[in-house]
Amino acid sequence: MKVFDFARGVILTTTSREEWADFQKAHALKLFHHVPTASSDLWESKEGLFRRDDMLPARPIVLLPTRTQELAYREFIRCYGGYIAAHRKPPRPDIILESYGEFFGVLSDDLRSHLRQWEQKIEDFSSRCAMVEGHLDVNVANLLYDGKIYVVDIADAGLAVPCLYDINNLALNEIYEGRDLFLLRALVSKSYADMLTSTVSGAIADFRSEDIRTSILVNVVMRESSYVSKVLFKRPIRTRVANVRYGQFLRAMTEVDGSPAFGPHHDLETSPCIHAPNTGHDR
Repeated sequence: MKVFDFARGVILTTTSREEWADFQKAHALKLFHHVPTASSDLWESKEGLFRRDDMLPARPIVLLPTRTQELAYREFIRCYGGYIAAHRKPPRPDIILESYGEFFGVLSDDLRSHLRQWEQKIEDFSSRCAMVEGHLDVNVANLLYDGKIYVVDIADAGLAVPCLYDINNLALNEIYEGRDLFLLRALVSKSYADMLTSTVSGAIADFRSEDIRTSILVNVVMRESSYVSKVLFKRPIRTRVANVRYGQFLRAMTEVDGSPAFGPHHDLETSPCIHAPNTGHDR
């Protein structure tokens, strides 16, 4: 339960001492030295135990005009780039490829056939891409901006993910929510490619432009894998959700990118998964 106390400028969330201990570990991540979050403490009252978070002065970027959202996205990438440069960890191809194998195994035959053509690129990328301890669920509701960038909803932070995971997730979440795709368009544009090249300098060995698209696909795979889902959604991979998400991703990439690699392949145009309705947070 959350209580918004606007008079005192705090948000109260019911908690336990175990949950508070886990939250403190997340709050201490180096990520939040580069992308700030709200100050928090523990408050014990006669009604129970609460986590008390300061309200931030900034607004969620979902409430901002499109142009301002793009400025916020660029500032997030700039700040996150500092985090990657200072705190990246060695590649973990075992984590990425295990997630890929699980995701691949639950897809329908037509979607599996499409994903298979990316297998070698994913294997190669996984061996070159540095990892970071990520937020896991950056989206337009919990990324705030007032000229400076902030992020909230950090309780699940800390899992090792590819260094571009949080940056990509902001755009991918818009696909799954059925909103405007301008963040995804920006992510695959040349201006962003130049900025991302600078952002991941040294973090993705032998970086090449196609790595951006491969990293986005890795996000799709890992977000639905049990590795991430057990932390973020509190459940293992779900076959239907994985198929619907991959179908939504292919439709969106074809719309914004027109790349043959993400376009129709075999029976995709008639696949019921590709044309399944958007389900929002089908967790």
